[in-house]
Amino acid sequence: MSIQQEDWLTRLVQPLGIHGQLFHVGKHCGNWLLEHDVPQDPSFHLVTEGECWLVWPDGEKILLQKGDLLFFSQDRRHQLLPVDPGQQASREVDLQEPVEGVGLVCGYFRFRQGYLPGWFRQLPPLLHLKRQQGSTTALGYLLQLLVTEAGQQDLGSVHILELLAEPLLIYLLRAALEQNAVTRSELSRRSEDES
Repeated sequence: MSIQQEDWLTRLVQPLGIHGQLFHVGKHCGNWLLEHDVPQDPSFHLVTEGECWLVWPDGEKILLQKGDLLFFSQDRRHQLLPVDPGQQASREVDLQEPVEGVGLVCGYFRFRQGYLPGWFRQLPPLLHLKRQQGSTTALGYLLQLLVTEAGQQDLGSVHILELLAEPLLIYLLRAALEQNAVTRSELSRRSEDES
């Protein structure tokens, strides 16, 4: 079996020196609210358990369920809050705690050169992939590994999580292409303009 030749997506992503940094890992119980007020680098949210709302500043809502993966190519202000807040006070526990709640793993994508490549502007501002964690796909297995490492914080976990960002971004780009949210020519053209 021969090794496949380098493809156009590999050539697009490889020079970026992508690494990841988690900024939130936990399970939220009761009447909680998370605010994302200061847009930064491209980011992702993974719902590992339960349901919650993503709310934009204009009040528009998106229902997020267990296994949903969100990719923000252009980070935007938003809030996350429970579908059913109940009467209990807000509290945050470890992902593995055997209590009902909404599990979240959230992280940033960072790039070696310190700024976004121009072709990122061609991507949709938000990509919502439903029920990915736990699916028997390569992306599903990658997300399960990410959740395991984020929840355990074992020796070397920080470095493993940094390295998982690159394959995660490649799967997200594949999904954007498969959903026709962006085309190869749009990404390639912007990349060629920069070189």
